[in-house]
Amino acid sequence: MSLDELLFSVLGFWTVILVGMMLIYGASRKWRWLVDPPEWLVFIQPEIMLKSIFGRRFLLYFTYGVGACFVIVGFVGLLQSIILLGKRLGYW
Repeated sequence: MSLDELLFSVLGFWTVILVGMMLIYGASRKWRWLVDPPEWLVFIQPEIMLKSIFGRRFLLYFTYGVGACFVIVGFVGLLQSIILLGKRLGYW
């Protein structure tokens, strides 16, 4: 991988981490569009199907889980990219 690709991947993984943190924060603050979306948005937000089948409480925990998965995957990818970047720059 070139240096530009590595830096771009670091930026991308930071974005994934930030999205995950926003999901977790939004679930903890119980943002309505995130944990209790209106039924007419069913074609835009597929989470509405989960809400109609399992209820709002399940959707809240599902949002926490998705946010945690985003953060974990983002940190693992960021760590791999930083290690590759360090090897490429001669630090390791």
